[in-house]
This record gives sequence, structure tokens and C-alpha cells, in this order.
Amino acid sequence: MTPFRMRSSSIQELAELAKLGWPIVVTQVAQMTNGVVDVVLTGNFGKVDQAGVALGSSLFWPAYLLISGTIMALTPTVSQLRGGGRISETGAVARQAMWIALVGAVLAIAVLFNSRIFFDFVGVDPVAIPVAVSYLQIQCIALLPLFLFSCFRSLFEGMAMTRPAMYIAIIGLSVKIPLTYLFVFGGFGFEAMGGPGCAVATSFVVWVQLACIVFAALVTKVRNSQVFSRFDWPDFRTCWNLVRLGMPIGLGIFLETSFFASVTLLAGKLGVDATSAHQSAMSIASVAFMFPLAFGFSSTIRISAQVGARKYQGARITVKVIVSCAVWFGLLMALLIYFSRLPLAGLYSTDLSVVQLIASLLVYGALFQLFDATQATMQGALRGYKDTTVPALMVLVSFWGIGLPVGWISAFGGLGFQGVGVHGLYYGLVLSLIVVAIGLGTRLYYFSRNFVIDPNFRVAHLKP
Repeated sequence: MTPFRMRSSSIQELAELAKLGWPIVVTQVAQMTNGVVDVVLTGNFGKVDQAGVALGSSLFWPAYLLISGTIMALTPTVSQLRGGGRISETGAVARQAMWIALVGAVLAIAVLFNSRIFFDFVGVDPVAIPVAVSYLQIQCIALLPLFLFSCFRSLFEGMAMTRPAMYIAIIGLSVKIPLTYLFVFGGFGFEAMGGPGCAVATSFVVWVQLACIVFAALVTKVRNSQVFSRFDWPDFRTCWNLVRLGMPIGLGIFLETSFFASVTLLAGKLGVDATSAHQSAMSIASVAFMFPLAFGFSSTIRISAQVGARKYQGARITVKVIVSCAVWFGLLMALLIYFSRLPLAGLYSTDLSVVQLIASLLVYGALFQLFDATQATMQGALRGYKDTTVPALMVLVSFWGIGLPVGWISAFGGLGFQGVGVHGLYYGLVLSLIVVAIGLGTRLYYFSRNFVIDPNFRVAHLKP
């Protein structure tokens, strides 16, 4: 391929990724804004409630993402079938994913409903525990619709339809903001609930969103998947294939999010101010993270469809374009967060000491943007190749084998080092992101150039 044709192909690929990606960006930002709303409103209600919601979220989201990440196996599976001209088979796979969603909801509810045992064991600030437990018990109502929504969203994205989820996310956010304010602060006959009011609002919103996406599946071209054509009992072979592909995805996401959750719990041992400041800094960084996460989702869709059609050169071009976008975006976000850290911190608290602590943590939040953006994008690209196990192992080693020990020793002291408090947790966080970005980049570079797939679209492997 000549340099001119390569540039032309890259520009065309960028246009395709942008068409797929911008609705995903809006969707992810809208979903993350739901969490920002919780943090901001509870921060203005009281720092104990803000800390309680932070602690509750530190358990809820890892549990949710472990299951929903497993369900994400549906996206590359559907996309490869679509690329191979087998759209009518996608609905049957989606129905099996719904059984995984049901089982996952039952397991997650059993864990989260008894969260007090975990908080007592870890030894977080006991002042915030009642708020956290109440928040989680109410959030259990939202688990099943969240997992079923993930099934339908993965089906839509596998069919290269990313706008319906965007519209539904915007609808959900428009309902979430006033409801959260109402239940947190009270009004119109409702008593103020503080932190648990966030969970009440979320539980209502997710059922509305599930109804919306089911309706969308009935009236759009997704009906060609024949997802509603019949009822299927669990097919354990299909379920196992999805779990085998999806569990490393879910586990990788779980390991990453539980690492961040562990950092929140460790911050909880340093007091309410540290917990509140950390949660606020992570909320800002998480909004920025939604963009590279969307890059990753887009690359999963594009690469898996090209692999299904056996367009391996096209898949390599996708890798090149999407990683380049992630690098430039990470640099831009680093500069934006660093130079805006004081005004951003002021949005999250009225306590001057907490604002100053948030701003100091955002220095590290700016530093890790480049590495966080690239590692999220590269994980999505590898999922398009159905390469999920090795990336999960890289996440395990980077975050739990390197980041957590370094963060613990830096924060609390040990091995001859004096602890520096909550800032030390960010030393480990930054280091872990650097290591995982390097590892995933090496894996993606090699894998994208040595890839084949079997005739039935089931097994992806490297060339001998």
C-alpha cells in the first residue's frame, strides 16, 4: 500500500470511528455525569454523606462492572457475526446474555446487601458506614435493569448502532438530576434523605432506561437480529462461550475499578476529608476517562467487524488511528485539568481545606491522563480481536502487584519510608497506569500483526 493510500485509508477510518464514537462519548459522559451529580449534591449536603456515597460506590461499581464487563463479550461476538453476514444469529446470542445478566444480578445483590460486614472488616471511618450501607441496599433495586440494559446496549453496538444508547442516556440524565436533588435535599412532601437519596433516584431512572431501549430494539433495524422472535432456555454451551470470552473483560474491568475502589477505601482510613477530596478528584478524572473509554468501544466494534470480514489490514489501520487519537486526547486533558484544577475543585466542596486538597490531587490526575487514555483505548482494540485473557493478567500485575503496594507504603509508611497521606496513594496509581499502558501497547502492536480467525468466527489466535 502506497503512503498516499495509507493516509487516505487512515482519514477514512478516522471518519468511521468518529461516526461510531461520538454517540458513545456522549453516552459515557452522560452516564458518568450521573455519578458527578451524586458527588456534587451530597458534597453540598454534607461531607459525611458525600463520603458515604463514595464508599458505597467503591463497592457498587466494581460489582456492576464485573458482570456488565462479562456481558460486553456480546459486542465483538455480534459485530463479527454482522461482519460475516450472519445477522439473524445475533438475537439468539443476545438472549443467552440475558440469562447471564439474571444470574449476575442475583449474585451481586447477595454481596452488596450485606456490605456492612466488608466495611467493618476494612475499618473505614465508622461515621460514613450507615450512609454507605443504606445507599447500597437501595442500589440493589437497580442491578437487574442495569445488566439487562447492558445486554441490549451491547447488541445495538455490535450492530454498529450507537445513537439509541446516547439518546436514552440523555433522557436518563435529564430525569436523574431533578430526582436526585429532590431525594437528597427533600421537597414537595419528601423528607431529605442525603446520600441514600442518590440511590433512590438512580433506581427509578434505570428502569425507565431499560423500557426505552427495549422499545428501541422493537422499532429499529435491531429487530433483524430476531432477539424477540422466541423464548430460549439457557444454552450452556453458548453461555459458556460468552463467559469464557467476557469473564476476562469483566475481570479486567473489575480488577481496575476495584483497585480504584481500594484506593477510596484506603483514603477512608485517612479520614472524611481525604475520602471526600479523593472522590472529587476521581470524579473529575473519570469524566475525562469517558472519552478514551468510548475510543475503546468504537475500536472494538470496528475491529471485530473487520475481523469477521477478514479485513486484517483494515483492522491494523483502525489500531493506528485510534491509539493516535488517544495519545493526543490524553495530552490535551492533562493540560486542561492541570491549569483548571482550582476552579474545578471549587465545584465539589464549600470547605476550603477540602478544596485545596482536591486541587493538589488533581496535579496527579493530570499526570496520569496520557497513560489512562491509551491503556483504555488499547484494551478496547484488543477486545475487537477477542484477545481478553492476557490484557486481564496485565491489569492484575500492574494495579494489584505494583500500584497498590506502592500506594499503600507511600500513604501509610513502611519498609523504611514515611507515609505522606492521601497523596501517596496517587504515587501508586500513576505508576500502575504507566506500567499497564506499556504492556498493553506491546501486546497490541504484536497481536494486530499476527492474527487469524477460524472459519466459524469462534476462535481467534496468533499465527504460528
